[in-house]
Order: sequence, then structure tokens, then C-alpha cells
Amino acid sequence: MGLEIFNKNQYKLVDDSYSYSYPNNTTFAVFTSIDNILILVYSNIRNSIVSYNVVDNKKIIEIKKAHKSNVNNFKHHLDKNNNNDLLISMSAIDMNMKLWKVDNWECLININKVGFLFSACFIIDNNQTYIMTGNVFIKVYDLKGKIIKELKEPNDTTYVIESYYDKNLSKNFIITGNEDHVKSFDYNNNAKLYHNYYCGEDGEEENIPHYGLIICNSENCTKLIETSMDGYIRIWNFHTGNLLMSIKAG
Repeated sequence: MGLEIFNKNQYKLVDDSYSYSYPNNTTFAVFTSIDNILILVYSNIRNSIVSYNVVDNKKIIEIKKAHKSNVNNFKHHLDKNNNNDLLISMSAIDMNMKLWKVDNWECLININKVGFLFSACFIIDNNQTYIMTGNVFIKVYDLKGKIIKELKEPNDTTYVIESYYDKNLSKNFIITGNEDHVKSFDYNNNAKLYHNYYCGEDGEEENIPHYGLIICNSENCTKLIETSMDGYIRIWNFHTGNLLMSIKAG
């Protein structure tokens, strides 16, 4: 499987990328590093993690056998407090999660038996950076790998988890893509359910996983854009839970 850049001069960037089968939107990561380098991070069939300089079109480093099994998830975070880049890598089959310091690829955390996890994300609370995972229940880790909080939500199989900080409300929210629906929770209020984004009237079937989540602000509205395996892209008003648009994509 290859990763390609599409523009006037389309070209294949790499031709050895490989990801586990679950199609969430974090099977590779692209970010501008603290050193102002445009970096692509992906995994290959050998369970390696590859860091690639997109502008110079060359491999920076390959961490061979970074996990025992296939890597299915990456998540990047610019750690401004410590002036470095952090990256989560996860192997669902291996039940293993690692945290890397990107500048020298030091493994800061290696957590085993975290459960069959598809996704993880970063969340900033009181100016501290934490890692959040979701698999039936949500767990919050500090950057030393210690569990600091366990939340008995979303109480569903979770395929993707994201955090969102609303500047107007000065609040952190958790968003999870699950079987049947997407949920949001008020992180600062003991993860109380905020909204359940579900619309069965448009043909949504039971046991349809929701894999992709994006928050954007436009037209004075905070919008949640999500995708599911029934072929729909749905756009919701994040704060009211109302469905704004449903697009049959395929």
C-alpha cells in the first residue's frame, strides 16, 4: 500500500506503508515538527515505524519492530511546555501502546495489556498533557504511563476517541465513535454524557461502526463531522446534537 500526494504533479511518496484493517483516520500522521520539518509517520508490514521528511522526500529513521504486531493508530501532539513533539503508536492485536519523543525517538511509555484498542488521543487539562484511551471505558494516563482517571463511559465498543477544547466555554469534551452512534461527554463534569448523535430515521442500521471524527467551527457553529460504515458522512451541531446534513458517500 502506498501513500500519495495529489496535486498538479501527482506522485507516490512511499510504497511500503501498511496499516491494520480498521479504517479510522489515524493510520498515519502528518505534522510540522517543532523544528519546522514536515514529517510523515507511518508503519510497514514489518511492524516498523517510519519517519519521513516530506519536503526532502527521504526517510529520516525507521524504528524496526516497534511493536510485536501491526500498528493501527498514530496520534501526534506538539508539547509546547517541553518544546518537543510527542507521538502515540498503538497495536490493537498486541494490546500495546507506546509514547515516543519524536526528536530522538526515545520510547517514553510502553504499556501492555491495555485492551483491544483502536484509538487514543491527547488531552490538555490544567496545562498538563495526558493520554486518553477508549475501549468500553475511558482511561486517562499521565506522560509516565500512570492511570490518573478511569471513566465508566462510553460503555460501548469504541473505534475512535478525540478530545475537543471549547474556548468559549473553557471546557474539555470527549468524543467517541462507537457502534450505532457517536457520543460526546463533558470531561470537566466527570464525563457526564453531553450528547448522543444518533439518527435512525435516515437508514442507519444497528451495529454500524463510526470511525471518523472531526470538529470544525464555521458559520458561528461548532460542527461535528463523522463517518460510518453505512456509507454516510454526517454533520452535526456539536452543542445541540441536531443533525445538519447527511451525505451518502458510498
